[in-house]
Amino acid sequence: MSHDNKPSLKRRWKRFRGKLRARRYIIIPIVVIVICALIGGILISKMNSGKTMPSINNPNTASEPEIEVTNPLEDKICVCFGDSLTASNSNKNDYPSVLANKTGMEVINLGFSGTRVSNITSEEEYEAYNAFSLTELTYSITKQDFYLQDLHKENEVFTDTDTSYKTELLKTISFDDVDYITLCYGMDDIRKYSAPLDDPSNPLNPETFLGALRYSIELIQNKYPDIEIILLTPVYRQLSAADPNSDELLVNDMPYTAWVNGILEIGKEYELLSIDLYKLTGFNVLNAADYYNYPHDIIHPNNKGLIVIGNIVANKMTEYFG
Repeated sequence: MSHDNKPSLKRRWKRFRGKLRARRYIIIPIVVIVICALIGGILISKMNSGKTMPSINNPNTASEPEIEVTNPLEDKICVCFGDSLTASNSNKNDYPSVLANKTGMEVINLGFSGTRVSNITSEEEYEAYNAFSLTELTYSITKQDFYLQDLHKENEVFTDTDTSYKTELLKTISFDDVDYITLCYGMDDIRKYSAPLDDPSNPLNPETFLGALRYSIELIQNKYPDIEIILLTPVYRQLSAADPNSDELLVNDMPYTAWVNGILEIGKEYELLSIDLYKLTGFNVLNAADYYNYPHDIIHPNNKGLIVIGNIVANKMTEYFG
């Protein structure tokens, strides 16, 4: 075969260079487009680095509007029962107010100073206080019979003016509409006429501290099963700077903290939210001057101490019921 018709090597190189020049006008724009796309992708990735990307498993997620997170307790109704720690009549401030402000709940303060969970059966002078014990209050609420409270609401043992007002307020509450009840007792149960802590032979004995607490919880749950009950322990206390503090105090030959731990055990027993204010507040002999009406009253927290209590209760309730 003749090779005369084959182009020379030089001519073939010229043809290749010509084709390369022609294709250059196509390749260059493509390269530019690819580079721009890469740069744009990097910029978009940086802009979205702090955002949560929609799930690839849910094609509708990207088109759904952002859901605003709301407070789970907002507009709920909470009734706070307790002694002077709840009533806080001495300085006209109270932790239920802090609880209301922080959660948006409607909070009703039904704390009565000097009252206990159980009745004091050995002293007639405490008859008025007995009318506002937790056992009597829960019985009156479930029966809608407030004769006993009306009889004693203006007794001279109540130095504050809120007892009559709160008695009338109590009558107006529709507990079918109540969402939460807090029970904060122990400050006055652990005193000179303190009731026994418990009666193992009769767990519902209303003349013992824990028996009266169980009795009251069951009254509420049987009548109003939709109400969530929250138990609050008492806080650190000391009659005065010269007296033993609650870390050292013995009541009926048992430490003060036995009452605190008893409340926490009741919470487990009934599967209730129980808040250990004794521990969580951190109040103690070293910082009592900051959180109490020191040195003459190391039983009732001052405004600063009440704010601490209110914030703890609000945070725990929001976390638990959220």
